Amino acid sequence: IEDFTRNSTSSHVRVVSPRSSDLVPLLRQAGAAVVEAPEALTVTGVESGWIGRIAAEHGIELHELTPRRASLEAAFMELTGDSVEYRATAASTLETMEVR
Repeated sequence: IEDFTRNSTSSHVRVVSPRSSDLVPLLRQAGAAVVEAPEALTVTGVESGWIGRIAAEHGIELHELTPRRASLEAAFMELTGDSVEYRATAASTLETMEVR
């Protein structure tokens, strides 16, 4: 289950650093996907230990380095979201009845 949720695109690492602007290009250059927000970076595609090593190699202080795993339900829905066995249509979900 851990491998299944780890491989979900919903899994990411939250990174907080006073030098985020210095860290972002280093992470992207190495192949990580980074979303920047004022309070934190959201990094996907790499493990937290790898991010820590990159930061340490460049003397970048980290205040938070937190892996966030997708829930089992989120990972399952991501995997199966387009696979639906039964689909309702307007005609089948609402039958009209003649009123007398």
